[in-house]
Amino acid sequence: MKNVVTAIIVSTFTLASSLGLAHGRYILPTHTVLSTNGVESIGLISSISNDVYHPDLPLGDNGKGTVPKDLEPMFRSLKSILLQPDGVKVEGPPWQSFSRFSAADLTLEKAGTYRLSLMQPDTAMTTFKHSDGSPGRVFGSNAKLPEGAKGIVYRMVSSRVETFISKNSPNRLALKPVGGGLELGGATHPNDLFVDELVNFSLTYDGQPLSAKTQVHLVREGTRHRNQRNEIKVKTDEFGRFSLSFPESGFYLLEAEVEFEGDENDPIDFYHYSLYVTLEVFPQ
Repeated sequence: MKNVVTAIIVSTFTLASSLGLAHGRYILPTHTVLSTNGVESIGLISSISNDVYHPDLPLGDNGKGTVPKDLEPMFRSLKSILLQPDGVKVEGPPWQSFSRFSAADLTLEKAGTYRLSLMQPDTAMTTFKHSDGSPGRVFGSNAKLPEGAKGIVYRMVSSRVETFISKNSPNRLALKPVGGGLELGGATHPNDLFVDELVNFSLTYDGQPLSAKTQVHLVREGTRHRNQRNEIKVKTDEFGRFSLSFPESGFYLLEAEVEFEGDENDPIDFYHYSLYVTLEVFPQ
């Protein structure tokens, strides 16, 4: 059993700093809404970056790209998943890694909404301090710690990076919770977002409403070219629901993290689940 000790939705920078993890993550599609009677394709970029939608490191590879050595363990476990408009889960597009980003194409044959995910399953991570007091981390359940390590904390981390694409009429079958970690849901369809219109979203954890009240942060694209991140912050209720409106059109990154404490018989001290969702907001 795991006990809830905190449940927070944080900005990429805060998340990276608090857990000593890598930067934030995203999938950026060329289109989120298409209208066509035929087969259509879109392009996709994924990256690990603190600058929203300005790539820094690749995220995902099909075995043919260039992968930084320290990302190889994570890439081996990373799963590309596609929920189709009929709700059927299939393997997602293969991603090829380049120096600063990963790229893929997605072909849309059926009408309706597609939910594309890059999933990092539960991964063991140990954080500690070196003998000189500097922070350190190692991955793997049997990872070797350096001599003199102190402040040792055993963690299990998992992330979900997603976006939604609709061809012709949006539908909701691909939006149903699949029951793994944090997921975005709610009354508003993620491909039906317009400036100054009220949006009603919700968060679930393992398929159930997230009961702990949390703060939500959303950041509009282009943080590299402005001095302030201009985050939108809003709190969920006890059922994981939250509402907001978007002041400007463009792509936004929703970022979320929830933390659970292992019980006294659990070898894991903390479980961390993060969620990153790309949303596109259109002008009125």
